Amino acid sequence: MCSLERVGDVYILRFTGDLDEHRLNPALCDEIIRNLAIVNESDASALLTTNDGKYFSNGLDLAWVNQAPGSVSARMQSQSKAYFRLLSAFMLVNVPTVAAICGHAAAGGLILALAHDHRHMRQDKGFVYMSEMDISIPIPPRVMSLIRCKLNPRAFVETVLKGTKLTATKAKDLDIVDAVHGSSKETFDAALAEATRLASRRWKKEVYLSMRLTMYPQFVPRLEGRL
Repeated sequence: MCSLERVGDVYILRFTGDLDEHRLNPALCDEIIRNLAIVNESDASALLTTNDGKYFSNGLDLAWVNQAPGSVSARMQSQSKAYFRLLSAFMLVNVPTVAAICGHAAAGGLILALAHDHRHMRQDKGFVYMSEMDISIPIPPRVMSLIRCKLNPRAFVETVLKGTKLTATKAKDLDIVDAVHGSSKETFDAALAEATRLASRRWKKEVYLSMRLTMYPQFVPRLEGRL
């Protein structure tokens, strides 16, 4: 699941459990969204998202889709709606958001990282990877709108159309992440330092959110089914 703690003016959202792949099912999505609401309602000035273990997130929880009660199609629809809500919630956080990717970020997990304003990644272990082409699951247009906004054409081809597993160094070369670091600790420390610097600016929350939404004007309405 996840935890939320405050360090100075920065909230740290952590996907917990060293052995967990942090796969996104409706329960986890809703827990994260509740924590994001706490951030929005507080006087904190930045959010840092990170992970325990070897995965930042391995994407949507397909095991939950196949095992939970009810029809598979109904569970997939429920999971998709929860994931859309989660991405929208991250885009609506009213402070700067920084991701410390301390492990693999695959499929929906990579897209979740892209929903942050800034991204740091550990260099010694971990890949970013869009698996949808390999497992023959089309990316929904609502989600594709975020990917197209956040990735340059070269990065889009490598991740989405080629399904390439990218090291942190290659992800940095393609501007998927902003900085790479030698270990999980170094990645977290650097991301926290950036979040702390951003928090020290104490920008007005409503202005910051307005700027982000103006930069990506169609994304949240698409996720919410308004476009």
